[in-house]
Amino acid sequence: MRHHHAQCVRPDSPFYEEPWSGRGRTDPFGHRVPPGWTRRVISPWTHYFPAAATLPDQGWKIHVSATPETSDRILDAVFSICVDAGTPFKHLATPSDLVWALQKTADRGSSGKFVTIYPVHEDRLQGLVDQLEEQLGGLPGPYILSDLRWRRGPVHLRYGGFRPMIDVEGATGRPRYVIRDPGGNWVEDVRGPQFVLPSWAPVPEMVGAMLRERTQEVTVPIGYDVRGVLHMSNTGGVYRCAPVQEPDRHLVMKEARPWTGADASGEDAVTRLRSEAAHLRQLSGLGVTPELVEVFEAWEHVYMVTEYVEGMTLSRILLDEFPGLRTAASKETRRRYFERVTMVCDAIDRALSVVHSAGLVFGDLQPGNVIVGPDERVTFVDLESAHHPDASGASLGVPGFAAPAGLRGLDRDAWASACLRLHVVLPLAPLSSVSVSKFAELLDELGEDPALKDLLAPCEEAFALDPRFRAARRRPGPRRPADARRIMRGILASRAPGRPFPGDVGQFHDNGDLSLAHGLGGVAHALARSGSEAAGPLFAELCEGLSTRDWDVSDLGLCRGVAGVRAVAVAGGVMGPEQAWQEFSGHPLTSRGAGWSLAEGTTGTALHLCQLARAGVLEALAPAVRLAQDACEKLLGREHTGDETSRRPGGLLLGASGVAYLCVHLARLTGDAVWQERAARLLHLDLLKTTTVNDVLLLSADGGRALPYLAAGVAGVGLVALEWRRTTGASEFDDLIRRAADACRAPFTAQAGLFGGRAGMLLLLGQARELGDGPWEEALTRQRERLRWHEFDYADGVLHAGDQLLRLSSDLATGSAGVLLALRAVGENRPDPLAGVLALDAPEPDLAPDDPVDRG
Repeated sequence: MRHHHAQCVRPDSPFYEEPWSGRGRTDPFGHRVPPGWTRRVISPWTHYFPAAATLPDQGWKIHVSATPETSDRILDAVFSICVDAGTPFKHLATPSDLVWALQKTADRGSSGKFVTIYPVHEDRLQGLVDQLEEQLGGLPGPYILSDLRWRRGPVHLRYGGFRPMIDVEGATGRPRYVIRDPGGNWVEDVRGPQFVLPSWAPVPEMVGAMLRERTQEVTVPIGYDVRGVLHMSNTGGVYRCAPVQEPDRHLVMKEARPWTGADASGEDAVTRLRSEAAHLRQLSGLGVTPELVEVFEAWEHVYMVTEYVEGMTLSRILLDEFPGLRTAASKETRRRYFERVTMVCDAIDRALSVVHSAGLVFGDLQPGNVIVGPDERVTFVDLESAHHPDASGASLGVPGFAAPAGLRGLDRDAWASACLRLHVVLPLAPLSSVSVSKFAELLDELGEDPALKDLLAPCEEAFALDPRFRAARRRPGPRRPADARRIMRGILASRAPGRPFPGDVGQFHDNGDLSLAHGLGGVAHALARSGSEAAGPLFAELCEGLSTRDWDVSDLGLCRGVAGVRAVAVAGGVMGPEQAWQEFSGHPLTSRGAGWSLAEGTTGTALHLCQLARAGVLEALAPAVRLAQDACEKLLGREHTGDETSRRPGGLLLGASGVAYLCVHLARLTGDAVWQERAARLLHLDLLKTTTVNDVLLLSADGGRALPYLAAGVAGVGLVALEWRRTTGASEFDDLIRRAADACRAPFTAQAGLFGGRAGMLLLLGQARELGDGPWEEALTRQRERLRWHEFDYADGVLHAGDQLLRLSSDLATGSAGVLLALRAVGENRPDPLAGVLALDAPEPDLAPDDPVDRG
């Protein structure tokens, strides 16, 4: 489990904040470490372990689900039972972690899991379950879908790993949890949304009896044929269906699981679904919502059936038609789009008036909850948050559209409608989570366009409901993009004493506060490259962290692991290449769970070894070659099925292009043309994952959205192809490079960062200038100027909004350090900018003529 971005948002901080660090004598639930036990926080879990116990690798473990209301009672009972029995256990570290484990977006298989108990001996299983059942049986708690529920709950059982044993799934490179079968083979430890028992697993008599009871349960028909899944979440699914007796009738069935998805007022998915049904009855016949058919209950879940509404969501229209996603949208294309969304927004306001006249506030107006029909008629769906104007209207909310805390009643919908109007022009509404002053800046800029006058006219009055907007409106003119000095001042001002530099939530995991991607390593590297004297003390702090922190043997990756931190120290000249090699050679260079990716696996490790080899540590080359050969074998050693191709990550950081980049480096270091050939084959693997959308080449990196970015888009693939071109002199990928660079001209990007935003696209546009046959210089100028959309004043500098746009970030992957590095790389215009931004270059030693290192 990883922290959600929204979980790390606090109203009193402009940065993502860690829910709990594990420091202090007691945990947030008030428990002290028992004598003879140890406590360790591995976020989001707190582990308790008795000194005398030896944990087996796998077996039957006990899970206990909980709600926020029952968590204290459950944990008190578990503490007492497990400490008396000397049985290891863990629990979610904070009440916040439990709330997020129950949210709509939580993992469906493990949601609700609050406590895990590890019976060291199987003969203790029955006694522990009996004691838990006696004290806790029947307490409210979600059904843990991956488990076998014991009687009434909240106790559950599952056979699986006790230790985090991780393997890598074949050619996809994806890590997975594994256990051993009786033959000693690694097999997947399945943790999906259904109970799966390995056929060979030992079955205690108590479990066997429960399984026999399950087979005797009778399934009651619900009267509907399910025709497909429209959406699936932890709170339940949304399905297309038809009545068994009326197969040609098109309906929608919405499911709610009890005790999941609680909102700010504590109402769970079932309560909200019943409330939504009541709202649909109240709005029946008014033409602005689907007509309700019925509400029924089946096996503890509640279902609501409504008529099916033809059309597409406004969010889908944005993805398909928004001109900012095209590199060369014509004036006519822009005119048609803005005419359409103006009509849609006007229709939304008329529909809101109907809802208000019926005595309700919508409460959750956002693009995904508006269906636009063929005649531009709008229908509101997902009315879970609707409420009476005098009620507080607690909402799960969508950042960027949820009204400020001080607004009530109809003002909430007026605010959301104005956000939506601005969002269809420039889809950056979540930036208001950092500060509503951004809305004032954007209106200043966009209001100069006559074509947008009617569309944006209602925004001023609605946003003025918030005094912070009124104050920001008095400031002069549109923002100009910040220079490097202001960005450096913002980065340095963002760090509080004794705290890491603020960045993405990845800094809260596994030494992430030191990492290249999200921590001190990336910030120190960016400041050093930009000539800041402040980098010196930061490098000293980084080296201290390298020597004093515990680094897991699988944590060897470049972006989030020790390889990246050492690469920064070597590139910054504060650690000699020989010293780095000596420290690195004392650790395993690979592990079963590391994978082969550049970001987190052996490819990143091998690139750091290549850095050391270029710096004169030639003995580092042999292990780099071995790691590269292993990665190539996994990716190129056999034909891949279509399913493997779709599931295999693509792009620079997690895909085949990252391994291709390693092969290019080895081709230069060794002079062996076989690495050039392998790099080309690997690039072709990622080409299989490209697609053309509105004449723009994009990469479908994870089987989902097609992207232009550096980490998981065509920008990263294009940069690797350009380095291959420089190494080989061949033109095989010239068309790919040009089309990838063209994709980087698109006016709109959701984020500014290096890995997943505009800064990374700048790198390829800067390098494409050597092709000499495109509008690259003009595109560079415009993309640099558009960085202002994500900038916020901070102290006497600026910072950029990070991943998800909810808070500011100074890190390399998502924030201002990455922007700083990208601007530096574009200004220097040196070959292989990836080596510069990823800290993979190093001062080269004087070499004898026969040394096998190619300086080019």
